Amino acid sequence: MAIEDLLGYFFFDPEVLDQALTRPVRRVISCDQLIPGLLGEAVLSVILIDLIRRDGINDPKKLIHTKDSIMKREILAAIGEKLSIWSFIRLAADECEPAGELKSMILADTLLAIIGGVFIDGGYEPAEQRVRRWFSEYLP
Repeated sequence: MAIEDLLGYFFFDPEVLDQALTRPVRRVISCDQLIPGLLGEAVLSVILIDLIRRDGINDPKKLIHTKDSIMKREILAAIGEKLSIWSFIRLAADECEPAGELKSMILADTLLAIIGGVFIDGGYEPAEQRVRRWFSEYLP
């Protein structure tokens, strides 16, 4: 199965997906996942705050606490694992066969980069749709 089938999103620009899947240290292509990852973190934060707010949580402290509890690396990694993205990530030689914390970090970083990639490629609405689907079990 292709990664786009797993993600439920088909990229208009395949280079954006390649960038999101390429670890910074590998640099196989001209760009890596740093920029989409930064965007993905910001976009995920905005989308989660918006979804949580729409769910009726308007107390700023509770809203931020709820968002932060969802954006934990363990949850991001679990979602990446559930989406089966691992075999599509372009790892550096020193990252081959990682386990534990390193694997969790790579999955979390890549998921953020994919969210950023969806945002770059399609805008807010497709990114929100993916977040709503992928994070549904963690949303209030």
